[in-house]
Amino acid sequence: MGELLPGQTVSTLQKSQVEGLEIEVSVLTEPKPLDVASESALITYLTNNKCGLTLSDGKKAALFLPQVWEQLPSPIHFLQHLKQKAGWHPTYWPEDMTVKVFDVQKLSRKYRRM
Repeated sequence: MGELLPGQTVSTLQKSQVEGLEIEVSVLTEPKPLDVASESALITYLTNNKCGLTLSDGKKAALFLPQVWEQLPSPIHFLQHLKQKAGWHPTYWPEDMTVKVFDVQKLSRKYRRM
């Protein structure tokens, strides 16, 4: 399923959906500040580094796990959707934008009834 975007909700699982259900837990590494001079510099970085990303302008913030790259493989689209998740316009980029990158250790398994 991945992360929910603003306005999305999770519906109740039906019994027929439980078969094949996989549960995944992601443990984030310590986010590291990334010093980028501009949005285009970040896009260049993301072209070669498919990592988790947090953006913050001091008032709002948003985070995407590295798994989101599976749904949004384009660095431009990845960044635009992350900004929309924070409630910003897709072209928003203030001079004081804080960027942090991270990775995850994930564990997943098929759901089993207890």
